[in-house]
This record gives sequence, C-alpha cells and structure tokens, in this order.
Amino acid sequence: MMRNSVKAACMMMIFWVACGTDEGPKPPPDEPIVMNEVDVHGRDWVELVNTGTSGIIDLSGWTLTDDPGKESHLYVIPPGTEVGPGERIVIKGEKVKGDGTGFTFGIKSGETVRLMAPGGGAQLTVAIKDVPDGFTWGRYPDSTGGWQLTL
Repeated sequence: MMRNSVKAACMMMIFWVACGTDEGPKPPPDEPIVMNEVDVHGRDWVELVNTGTSGIIDLSGWTLTDDPGKESHLYVIPPGTEVGPGERIVIKGEKVKGDGTGFTFGIKSGETVRLMAPGGGAQLTVAIKDVPDGFTWGRYPDSTGGWQLTL
C-alpha cells in the first residue's frame, strides 16, 4: 500500500523529484527529507531528518557523496532504509575501511556533501564551512534553520 501512495504522490509532483517507474519510491514534496547535521572531524557522519508529519520515506538506493565524480566517494544507501515522520537517521563513515558499516570517504571542512535520489532526480547539498574541532555543521533551529556551527 505504501508503494501505491508514493506513486500517487509522484504523479502529482510538479518539481522536486523526477519520478520514474524503475527508480524506486521518492519522498513527496510535502514530506521532505533534509540534511540536518554533519560531523567532519574523523567521526564523519551525516544526520538526515524526515520533517514530514505522515508517511515513511524510503531512502533505499539514494547516494551520499562528497565528490560525485569519484566512484570511491559514492555511498549507496542500502535497501530497507526508511525514515518515519519526525524521525532521524545517521549515516556514518566506516571506522575501518571496507567493514561494510558506512561510507568509506572522509568529509572535511570546505567540501560539499550531496544526497542524491536514484537516477539523479533530487539532490540535497550542504557546503561545509570551516568547522573547528569539537563542533559540527548543522541547522539551527534543528531541521529547519540555516547552517551554522553546532555542538
């Protein structure tokens, strides 16, 4: 039933995501996923938030990257990764390269992190400013505000 509601939402879209029958489910525009916070100091992680009030967003097949031109910097979110309304998910870098727990590239100040829908339809981006050790780069107020140094 969820897939049918997502397909219906895709048919009503004017913009935000180019939907296709073979690209998997996409979040409808009234149920947005946002990047909320990024850590760049060796702990490397990206927090995503479903800011909607209804509907699960399926992120299966979406890609997280800091350099879309390098295959080694593309992390495809695994099947079954869903975020419910108001929920958060943290995608972490691997502590040991190749252990299969997260992305294998590092995130640094000065880079741009992208979350891209399958097929390149939607893209969320955040340019990471100079982030001193002990801080993260995040939205304030949480999940809705502008990007700034956060703890």
